Amino acid sequence: MKRIGNLFEQFVAFPNLLQAYYKARKGSRRNQENSFFFVNLEAELLQLQEELQSLTYAPQPYRYIQIYDPKLPQRTGFLRKKGTKGQALHSLHG
Repeated sequence: MKRIGNLFEQFVAFPNLLQAYYKARKGSRRNQENSFFFVNLEAELLQLQEELQSLTYAPQPYRYIQIYDPKLPQRTGFLRKKGTKGQALHSLHG
């Protein structure tokens, strides 16, 4: 089996982070948090890249969103949602 090295550098490369962000924001473009992240996109992604390279990245806590169905009140529940930075990192691939 052939060993592939230096994957981490490719993993945290800026074009890869940018592609992951665009993949993560699909379907949620009108979200206010995504809008603020997009305004400072380059700075946010460079900060994420620096945190990953220095191994100081800490995931943001989940936000809980209450879901309510007026037709079936017994189906009320909560949804956990990651922040934009966490979604982008989750969409990252080499």
